[in-house]
Amino acid sequence: MGLATARRMPTAPVSVVAAGLTLVVVAVVNWAPARIDIADPAPSASPEQVVEVYLTAVTARDFATANRLTLGDRFRYSRLDRAPRYLELRVGPAQNLKPGDPTDGQSSADAFARAARVPVSFHLHGGDTSQTDGPTEFGYLVVRNDDSEPWLIVDSGVV
Repeated sequence: MGLATARRMPTAPVSVVAAGLTLVVVAVVNWAPARIDIADPAPSASPEQVVEVYLTAVTARDFATANRLTLGDRFRYSRLDRAPRYLELRVGPAQNLKPGDPTDGQSSADAFARAARVPVSFHLHGGDTSQTDGPTEFGYLVVRNDDSEPWLIVDSGVV
């Protein structure tokens, strides 16, 4: 074929190519494996340690570790989730809620013999509509029935 008779190969519009690349990037980020494997806390870990490991695991996309530290589906993540990152994490001292639970029997901890509230502060990145990015004061409720059980996260909320 000479130059005079060469045909132009059809090309995809730039917007179609850009959309395809965006889809690939989103798929890689969402389905990516853990950035770092986070060690499970010891069975005797304190409420503060459990919350710190949980938030560190979510940030690292180590959802297997994070999910082992929770009860129920509310805090569970899968590889399809866009998880937030908790930066500049500071964990405060746990506050025992039993006996004398200040919620007067209206708590997700009611079914457990032991409960504690763990206050945290962090700089949230990648939050959703329930939490916006930036400095955040928050708390996690951890529960167990006796000292032979590990603490598990059952609830959370604004401190």
